[in-house]
Amino acid sequence: MTPEPDVLARTRTPLEEVALRPLVTVAPDTTLGEAAARMRSADVSTLVVAGSPPGLVTERDLAHALAEGLGPTTAVAEVATSRPLWVTPTTTLGDAAALMIHHGIRHVVIVNPLGELLGVHDHHVAD
Repeated sequence: MTPEPDVLARTRTPLEEVALRPLVTVAPDTTLGEAAARMRSADVSTLVVAGSPPGLVTERDLAHALAEGLGPTTAVAEVATSRPLWVTPTTTLGDAAALMIHHGIRHVVIVNPLGELLGVHDHHVAD
């Protein structure tokens, strides 16, 4: 089955033209319980963990932590991805999807040329 032309055109859309998940930041010592509550209240599946470089903690990270026996008082820094995949605003949806598939991840963070965090793109974004 051949993809519809508008689907193909969409893959060439730069991320800067797509609705991104908002950046919600937490401190590295935020507990997993607090992180889960923050994700729920902000309606996001990813939190940026403040630091240099910043990290990411996702719903999946929280689920894995609990499955491994870590409790809700564990700091997010213990389970966060310390070097997440970053892309630029001009990265296309197709290229971002290819990177996510290649690396087996569900989120990428968009950074501008100055290194400032702009947003998060994940496999759930349909806009």
